[in-house]
Amino acid sequence: MKKLLNVSEITIRRDMKELNDRALVQKVYGGIKKIDSNPPEAQFAQRRMSHANEKALIAKLAIEFVEDGDTIFIDASSTTFEFAKVCREKRNNLHVVTSSLVTALELIKNPTNTVTLIGGIIRADNMSVIGTTAEKMVEDLNVEKAFISCRTFEPDEGTFETNPSESVIKRKMADNSNKVYLLVD
Repeated sequence: MKKLLNVSEITIRRDMKELNDRALVQKVYGGIKKIDSNPPEAQFAQRRMSHANEKALIAKLAIEFVEDGDTIFIDASSTTFEFAKVCREKRNNLHVVTSSLVTALELIKNPTNTVTLIGGIIRADNMSVIGTTAEKMVEDLNVEKAFISCRTFEPDEGTFETNPSESVIKRKMADNSNKVYLLVD
C-alpha cells in the first residue's frame, strides 16, 4: 500500500486513525472498512418515500377495517407505518401489538392507545424486532386482526420477504389473528 500511495507506513497508520476517529471508517482485523454513511433511520425513511402516495391511499382504505377499541397486530414495514399514522389520527382505544419501533412510537402519540412492543433483537435497518424471543412472544398473543405488508406479492404464490426472520414474525402474526389484511403498495 505504501508503494502504491508513495507514502510511509506511519502516514498510512496516522491517516487510518484519523479516519477512524472521525467515524468514516472502522478498524477491523487486517485493515479498515468504510462505515455506511446512510444510517438505518435514513434507510427506513427512504422506503417510506418510495410509493408514498400509494401507501397513503392504502392506509386510508385499510382504516375502514379498524374500529375503536380493536386489538390488532401491525407488522414492521413502511406501508404499515403509514397505516399506523392514520390509526393514531382516526381511531381511539386501540390495543396494538407491533414489532416496529417507529410504529410503536407513532401510536403512543394518541394517549388512548395501548401499545405492546414485541421484544427481541433490534434490526436497525428496518427499525424492527426479530429473533426467537420475538417469535415466542407473538405465539402467545391472539388478536382479531393483523395488518401485514411484504416486499413482494404474487397472487398465485403468496407473499415474499427479503429477511427470513421478518417473515417468521409476520407468519406468526397472521396465524394468531382471526382476520389478516395485506397492505401492499
